Amino acid sequence: MSKVMQVGLIGCGAISKVYLRCSNKFANFKIVKCADLLDDYAQSCAEEFGLEAVSVDELFADKDIKLVLNLTPPAGHSILNKRAITAGKHVYSEKPFAVDFEEAQSIMLEAEKRNLYAVSAPDSFLGAAQQYARELIDKGTIGQVFGGCASIMVGVGYHSNHRDISFFFRKGAGPLFDLGPYYIAALVSILGPVERVVSMGGKLSDTRTCLSGSNAGKTFPIEVPSHIQSLLYFKCGTAITLNTSFDVRKHSNPAIELYGENGSLSLGEPSNFGNSVKLFDTENKIWNECITTYPYGEVTRGLGVADLVSAIKSGRKPRCAPDFTLHVLEVMSAIEKSLESKQIINLTTSTARPERMNYKDI
Repeated sequence: MSKVMQVGLIGCGAISKVYLRCSNKFANFKIVKCADLLDDYAQSCAEEFGLEAVSVDELFADKDIKLVLNLTPPAGHSILNKRAITAGKHVYSEKPFAVDFEEAQSIMLEAEKRNLYAVSAPDSFLGAAQQYARELIDKGTIGQVFGGCASIMVGVGYHSNHRDISFFFRKGAGPLFDLGPYYIAALVSILGPVERVVSMGGKLSDTRTCLSGSNAGKTFPIEVPSHIQSLLYFKCGTAITLNTSFDVRKHSNPAIELYGENGSLSLGEPSNFGNSVKLFDTENKIWNECITTYPYGEVTRGLGVADLVSAIKSGRKPRCAPDFTLHVLEVMSAIEKSLESKQIINLTTSTARPERMNYKDI
């Protein structure tokens, strides 16, 4: 296999620029072609980053492209992820892998039959902050973790400057599917699989008017729950409250806190790679910020792609593995089901905690 894996990118929106700027940090893959349903987006992306703009069909037909990086909106993830597998290519998708859990299962089974990987972001749990938090937990620094909380609560102006603000309130988005993957992936990577969930919530209103930016004054429908409060019970015995909301004007809750028998651990926003990790000093009654020497403390989207490529070449399991991807997706699906049914939902999937990051792998 070639030392550098050629990657084709589909979806040339704002997030593609972040991936492309970060991709030069890695030597084991190279994004060589890009495609978008809107030709001008693909052409603009190609010109800015020195790529070749092609049609979606041409990208899938290219035998030199071994991995597809799918950065399209969530509604297009399933069909394009499936097409990548059918074309004989590995696929790394932006989160969520699919908007429908059962459909994701089907695609991953097909990938397994073809000896291909089908996985998705987020990969921020592979960055400095969360890997250091994982190390502290593994060392037993705060003892057995019995509880915790996570808060995804952003204000109404959060999405103001996105080119299609209504996207954030369609199926496959909302606070749960848009930001939830970062938090749930972080928790699962640290604590292991979720066993059952229960949730309550709904929508503050059926429409939202954008307050600022290029969409100021525009009103659009809200198609998904915009405020959900959940309880996640993990197989290890830890109970975590998870708040997901696009309706909160202001709050002072931590992004993630974990409570152990010997102390507490606080993590910053998990969509970032290097936020602070704080430990509560039970003797002096103060929070101390921990310093880590781990790399990738800055935003480094593509870290999961590099780890996947390394795994493919070495024959090991990637850290953003299919079972991990599927389990995180089922947790979100179960939260929605609990909200609709007003019942506790038991998870049908499980996953091993990904191995702690060995940065020499990439």
